Amino acid sequence: MIKLKKTILIITFLFSAPIFPQAFGFGCFGFVGGYAGYSYQKYEPGSMNTAVHNFNSAISSGTVNIVSDFGTAKGYRVGINFFRAQFSDVFVSLKGYYESLDESQNFSYTLNNERISSELDFALNSWNVGVDFGIPINNRLNWKIIEVTIHFNSARFTNKRDLNLSENDIKYKNDSPEIGYSLSTGFVFSVVENFISLEGSAGYQFFKIKKMTAEDGSNFYLGPDKNNIPEGDFIKDGGFNAVIQLNVGFPL
Repeated sequence: MIKLKKTILIITFLFSAPIFPQAFGFGCFGFVGGYAGYSYQKYEPGSMNTAVHNFNSAISSGTVNIVSDFGTAKGYRVGINFFRAQFSDVFVSLKGYYESLDESQNFSYTLNNERISSELDFALNSWNVGVDFGIPINNRLNWKIIEVTIHFNSARFTNKRDLNLSENDIKYKNDSPEIGYSLSTGFVFSVVENFISLEGSAGYQFFKIKKMTAEDGSNFYLGPDKNNIPEGDFIKDGGFNAVIQLNVGFPL
């Protein structure tokens, strides 16, 4: 991870140096750039899905999966393109953004002859900084060859055990943001030259969420057995991600 950070800083400095012929500006196409988009993220749950399996076994003796496995989160991102340095045959950009992803499930089950409606909600929020390198294909289309992004991930998991009784909700979170990184590639299509563009990316995000605890310090479980606490990382790895976003440039 340390070597990756050093590499990003060195490359950014080299491409920004004034000794190279370039067109340097702020944001997309020499402008201050803002963007917003839709995100799709696969991930590999660890103790998260172990708890789901334990819950299904306890409630239905393993005959019915009342709750399905988690593993796909969707949401949005908003951010800023800080600068883009343009050369004759390559560009480099530095960007930062906030991303909010979510996956939830509503389900019902019978316990002690009582019908209970519940909800599980997982949220992954992150602050991110990235650098990308690409080449122009023509005056409308750029190929973003590679984008490297560092992620600072915070997770929250809410167990709404009875939707009619909000005081039964249990909220879990990780102690502090956990660092991950992603590699992706994509294309940028100019809709209105220098002002509006569409960008699509696909890649892989590497991250873990190690431990989740409730407000009272108790460990993560779904119940009904409080002693049946799953072991291991809450999320053991990331997975495929895809993004489509709209970039808007503003002249200084």
